Amino acid sequence: SNGITWVIEASTTKDQRAVKRIVQQVISVFFASAHQFPVRKVLKDFTFSDGSHVPAGNVICVPQQAVMRDSKYYDRPDELLPFRFASESGGDQGNGAIQKFTDLKPHFYLWGAAAKPCPGRWYASAVMQQFFVHLLTKYNFKLADPKAELTFSYTTIVSPRPGIEIMLQER
Repeated sequence: SNGITWVIEASTTKDQRAVKRIVQQVISVFFASAHQFPVRKVLKDFTFSDGSHVPAGNVICVPQQAVMRDSKYYDRPDELLPFRFASESGGDQGNGAIQKFTDLKPHFYLWGAAAKPCPGRWYASAVMQQFFVHLLTKYNFKLADPKAELTFSYTTIVSPRPGIEIMLQER
């Protein structure tokens, strides 16, 4: 599954709590960048304790998309689980308090690292959530070509394919 499919599936829900949580999941899991700042240039050869070697001159960064889709950190990361971001006590049942989308937490690097998080994350979060909630509550979605390739990859980036047509029908 992928973000485009999730948006289409989410467009039929009537549960506002689910819509907000779906928005968080779609943005954080699918639209998360393939890499994340801080990007650092390696100044001298470095070998990690596991034997991985990084030669001087290379650039390193957090593989955000890989972390967000790693089953070591997220149960069934490629599935739409509307209550994924409910509190630990509520789990997937949705009984717990919703975690703040702007919170900095381990293995959730959407807003950067704790030392230098995105200063505009509250504004960006509000705009993205309003945009998606408006679309998901006012329209039904359908792919113009259900068999179309939805993503493309270039180096470490996985991105929505340009030219994908999504048909919107007002409810």
